[in-house]
Amino acid sequence: PKGVATGLNGAIDKVLGAWGTWSMFPPLFVRGLEATVHQDPDAKSEDHPYLRKKLQTWTSTTDSITLERACRQRGQATNGTRRLLVERLCTYERYWMAKEGPPP
Repeated sequence: PKGVATGLNGAIDKVLGAWGTWSMFPPLFVRGLEATVHQDPDAKSEDHPYLRKKLQTWTSTTDSITLERACRQRGQATNGTRRLLVERLCTYERYWMAKEGPPP
């Protein structure tokens, strides 16, 4: 049910906020966990040039070790195909672009 999911997301947000405040994990890792929890599986927008460039960077990376490291740093799973790793990284980029907009 939606109410249960909302309550669970709120509890997860509190834990992630505490981890960020206490510096228990690197900020990139905590941001990645947040992106995973709140991702929109239907989001595919790549309208902004910054986002297109970031997504192109991930899709053009052929080295699996680099992709795995980037996923690990962002709190993402590192198992699966190259395509799955790229999709996880793109999901991260889309989430933060939608939440904060492009960096200055």
